[in-house]
Amino acid sequence: MLKIGIWILLFALLSMSVFGQTVLNQEGLEYAPGELIVKLKKDVSNKITGNAISTGIRSFDELNVKYDIKNIESVYELEPLNFGKRLAKVVGIKPEDHFLRKVYKLKFSESIDVQKLVDEYSKLSKVEYAEPNYINSLSFVPNDLKYSEQWAHQNTEIEKAWDITTGSSNIIIAVIDSGVNYNHEDLEDNIWVNSGEDLNNNGAVDDSDFNDVDDDGNGYIDDIRGWDFVDIDKDKYVNELFYSLLNNEDYEDTDNDPLDFHGHGTHVAGIAGAVSNNNLGVAGVCWNCKIMGIRSAFGIEKDGVMTGGLEDDDAVNSIKYAVDNGATIISMSFGGEDSNLKRDIIDYANNKNVILVAAAGNSNTNNINNSYPAAYDDVIAVTATDSNDKRAWFSNYGYWTDIAAPGVNILSTVPDSYEPSDGTSMATPYISGVIGLVLSNYPNIDQEGLRWILKNSADSVESKEHIGSGRINVHKALSLEPISGIWANILSPIDGEIFDDPNVKNIEIKGTVEGENYILYYGPGVYPEEWHEINRGDNIGDGVLGTWNIEGLPDGIYTIKLVVSNPGGEVMDSKRIEIDLIEAGWPFKVPTDDGAFLIRDAPAIADIDDDGELEIIVIASADWFISDSHPFKESFVYALGPDGKIKWEKHYPTFLVGTPTIADPDDDGELEILLISKDAELFSLDKGGDEEWRFDGGYFSSTENTPVAIDIEGDGINEIIFPVYQFKEEYYSGMLYILNVVNSRPIEKHKREITAGINAVFPSFVSVYDIDNDGTKEIITTLNDNNVHGFGINNNALTKEWMVTNSDSKTNRKFYDKGVSIGNVDNSDPIDIIVGYSTGNFKSRIDGLASGKMLENINLIGDDPKIIWEVDLMDFDSEANNFADSISIPTLVNLDDDPEKEIVLGSQAKYEYSKEKGVQIIDKIYAFDGSGSDLLWSNDLDEVKTFENVAADINRDGKTEIIVGAWSNLYVLDNKGSIKWKFPLDSIMQSISIADLNQDGHLEILAYQNRELYVLDKDGNQFVFGGIEEGYFNPLPWPMYHHDPQRTGAYEVLKPILLGDFTGPKGFPNGCVEFDDFLMFAQGFSAFIEGKTYEMEFDFDNDRDIDVQDFFIFAENFGKGQC
Repeated sequence: MLKIGIWILLFALLSMSVFGQTVLNQEGLEYAPGELIVKLKKDVSNKITGNAISTGIRSFDELNVKYDIKNIESVYELEPLNFGKRLAKVVGIKPEDHFLRKVYKLKFSESIDVQKLVDEYSKLSKVEYAEPNYINSLSFVPNDLKYSEQWAHQNTEIEKAWDITTGSSNIIIAVIDSGVNYNHEDLEDNIWVNSGEDLNNNGAVDDSDFNDVDDDGNGYIDDIRGWDFVDIDKDKYVNELFYSLLNNEDYEDTDNDPLDFHGHGTHVAGIAGAVSNNNLGVAGVCWNCKIMGIRSAFGIEKDGVMTGGLEDDDAVNSIKYAVDNGATIISMSFGGEDSNLKRDIIDYANNKNVILVAAAGNSNTNNINNSYPAAYDDVIAVTATDSNDKRAWFSNYGYWTDIAAPGVNILSTVPDSYEPSDGTSMATPYISGVIGLVLSNYPNIDQEGLRWILKNSADSVESKEHIGSGRINVHKALSLEPISGIWANILSPIDGEIFDDPNVKNIEIKGTVEGENYILYYGPGVYPEEWHEINRGDNIGDGVLGTWNIEGLPDGIYTIKLVVSNPGGEVMDSKRIEIDLIEAGWPFKVPTDDGAFLIRDAPAIADIDDDGELEIIVIASADWFISDSHPFKESFVYALGPDGKIKWEKHYPTFLVGTPTIADPDDDGELEILLISKDAELFSLDKGGDEEWRFDGGYFSSTENTPVAIDIEGDGINEIIFPVYQFKEEYYSGMLYILNVVNSRPIEKHKREITAGINAVFPSFVSVYDIDNDGTKEIITTLNDNNVHGFGINNNALTKEWMVTNSDSKTNRKFYDKGVSIGNVDNSDPIDIIVGYSTGNFKSRIDGLASGKMLENINLIGDDPKIIWEVDLMDFDSEANNFADSISIPTLVNLDDDPEKEIVLGSQAKYEYSKEKGVQIIDKIYAFDGSGSDLLWSNDLDEVKTFENVAADINRDGKTEIIVGAWSNLYVLDNKGSIKWKFPLDSIMQSISIADLNQDGHLEILAYQNRELYVLDKDGNQFVFGGIEEGYFNPLPWPMYHHDPQRTGAYEVLKPILLGDFTGPKGFPNGCVEFDDFLMFAQGFSAFIEGKTYEMEFDFDNDRDIDVQDFFIFAENFGKGQC
């Protein structure tokens, strides 16, 4: 058969050894090389038959010649119009399949620009549409759990429904999937048998039924139990699309054997209609419904991961086969992009009154781009819930969805066994089976009546997002009889409408009422637990149902419900709207009812959606030990605008740790958000918060394991550096991953286990820099083996290049409490690695005290690390008898106008006083020069504990401030160490972020306190957003923990900031950023590639590289200044 693109299978990873365990995203769309789908307009009389390359349409044929067409084939195998149908056509009666005709696949050279073909052929007057041959990757939701019972049947009250009916054998459910294991012990008695091919009419498949004749004349020979439509171009998948074929798959030769080689189709079939009450396996939803197995999906491997899909033409021909051969219901657990080809076949099935059911998708999004056919109006879109009637965390959502069903840990049939699985793929056949029961009970019901039953038989669910009318209650569905002469329909407002005008005090609700009387309600939330009456009245037909006063209501989602009743019963309709009247502002408060969700680290900040405004990405997480009401790990990710308003939020059933990292790991020009869970899963979200991919590190993560995305090998391809750890018997072992992202999938490029055989060994955060200026970057981290480690890529392997041992001349012991900061502190080579550590015997370390605090400068001399100098803080505080707790990560910043950087860090001094006064612990902030020999200043803070400090010129006066997060206050110190102001904040936990949110040239400070994120202006006042200022440069981001891969903690920007006074420090001598400057920039970039030094004039972000980030900074400012 012909192949027109792949739809996504929306299913869980079955627990079979043949399948891998990595989750794939639903993006990474491709299209088949050299193939084009074209539909001719209905008035075109030309016929294209066989493998013709000439159509008789002059303009069409000219393009065929121009682009050297190889072949033209019809997508559908349709019966020719006989005399009767031709006559009917003459008098205006169209054949039922008229809109499936004149659809062709054109084949060209595989190297041709397909998008150019689309543009050219779409312009032809005889062409209705032209589109690529789309291919989508599969999406898996991993599941390792084994359950011995079918909890879903308890939730849906299906046992009571089975007392009413267990289904009719007249109901045929077509499962369009990877086929069905028709010999399975729990399926074989419910497999559909094509009566037209059953030669002895015994209702079973016998050898004698196979006679190589199309006995029923449907175009398929011996299709007694369905058809296998899979027939792919294996060479193209391997050589052009870089897939790997599986040994046990059937990729070629369509035939009459729809046997399942993948497992997904068998699992789906068992949910809908496994044989029940037979002392075997599981109970299907519809005991007696027949399963028509149609194979159009196949398994395949990409980048070492098991995946699969359906080619478009196989999928649409499968739907047509199901319709033409008597299917009552078509169950489709797959999805892909919208296309005209898909729309046509959905219209064909709907016009034949076949019920269409499809999976909403597993991407945890309301984006419908990859959710067709479910997103079509004529298809019932199914979402998934868990055993607690909550939205399954992976389930798509939105007002386009219709109904929810159980989709987590669903036990069903797999080839020769039974396994549980997750996905909207599992929820979809559940609804298909329910529809089978409803149609068995009400055989004359139409589609409108069926949808009414589904809508009115749903139980409420726990979800902040709309996932249909609720979770299906099967007993209710079979207890509701269709009612005539009664109707309820809310026409306005519409689903999802937002009311944000503070001058609007009332909402007029319009609709249609047919019945004796009605009541109009509203309730808070998507699925309200309480209702408040708005109005009531009598049968009014179309008109105003009531006026709802919203004055004084808190912002949020509200549901409007219309209930119409008469003596025969009642019907209901509902709409969801959003009230957003309160002005957004700071501080941001975590919008959850449960106080266990806390902000535990600083946000990352960047313009992720390229709208000219910064987004703030913040995490609020809860762990099981924090609240008895939260036995599971959960987190929310929020994207905030500069005004503090939520742009989007995402829920994850895991404990996310650390500061997010914002980067472009796959070099596609689009920023992504990298998140790490405590269970060592690395997530990537796109600019809208939708999950791009995830990678399971298989270990654990600490709160400091924030990733870095940067080109470490100098080959122009970014890598992600991802440190984790695991417990091994009596010690911890670290693991350092290096990942590439290819086609929106994380690929493990390198990894190295880090073991020392003593105590705890796991990485803190990593710092990355080209220490030895050899064109590749080194990875530096401190481990709990109390050493500083340097790693690099050598001979295509991640190797340990050097290590600073943990011996100390005073105590013979060092404890590196934090990571390292890297920079050129003395303005000369080599580059400096600055790290703080504590010293003392191991007993005092366990007690939480150390006998001293040290600062160390490490240089890489050749291939060996050398300690250039050490500073003992005890030498600068003679009254302190030791230092308590950990030292902060150093901040490297220029505090004066000389070319050298200074080193700022914090620690705690412990002072012994008299018995009356006891012991006093004082926070201290120190600033040293680049040589470590001079203490420039120190300041005693009246605090119990100092956590973190960063540096920035927040008021842009040319003098850098030090921002310090302490236990009960946030401090801002000037460059001489004096306190300028402080702001009371309790329990600042870890780090601080800096950004220019309103782009006025002054910087804001972002700090958090439990469940609140505060923004403070340059003077210590709470920030009030008044809009984006004009006339300033776009600000640099704060995209990761401690600002940059070197972990300098310093926010340094181009000066001057004002465009009106742009004289520039680097290039732009006339103050105007113009084409001459671009030529200079290009020359600098070329010089950098050649290893020269000229380019450093254009190193705008001061990372010793001229790269795409510098180009972005240049491009943002092009045409600005004194032009």
